[in-house]
Amino acid sequence: MRSVKNILCLCLIIALAASASADEKKKTRERKQRTPGVTARFVGKLELTDAQKEQVQQIDKKFAERAASLRKERAGVMTQEQRTAQRDAQKAAKEAGKKPAEARKDVAAAVKMTDEQQAKMKELTAKQQTLSREVMAALKSVLTPEQLKKLPRQRGARGEKGKPGADKTEQPKRKKKSEKTKKDDGTDG
Repeated sequence: MRSVKNILCLCLIIALAASASADEKKKTRERKQRTPGVTARFVGKLELTDAQKEQVQQIDKKFAERAASLRKERAGVMTQEQRTAQRDAQKAAKEAGKKPAEARKDVAAAVKMTDEQQAKMKELTAKQQTLSREVMAALKSVLTPEQLKKLPRQRGARGEKGKPGADKTEQPKRKKKSEKTKKDDGTDG
């Protein structure tokens, strides 16, 4: 009788352990699925066909390793205190309704990165921009012209008089305000 109880208890323990293991695997899978792909910020609001969704997933797979590497490198640049200060400053700037330029200045002042950290972040930002351009180029081969119009504009993609694709080198140089005033006054001071 006693051995039957022991066997039943053992079976119950094994069943509970298997159930817990299955739950942990399910949570891990869900976490992986929640991680946005590299294309998420570009196509998040677009309605894609099933074929396009499959192609976009292939693009995500192609660039996932590089994107993860960049995220990991970026996370290693700042200390935990700096990341906390950054989060707090971003939240405060958002609540205050500050413009992006003002918010960036406030965040930079709160984080207080060293020159070495700033150089590393600048390098990583350049790598991220290169990756984004490559992802965008890959997406352009998948999306329709109507969908392409709905894509977010990349910074620096506007040229002369705000026309996309115009060469910035052809823009006329603007005169400094002080030069305009001197000409208006008639003085060469």
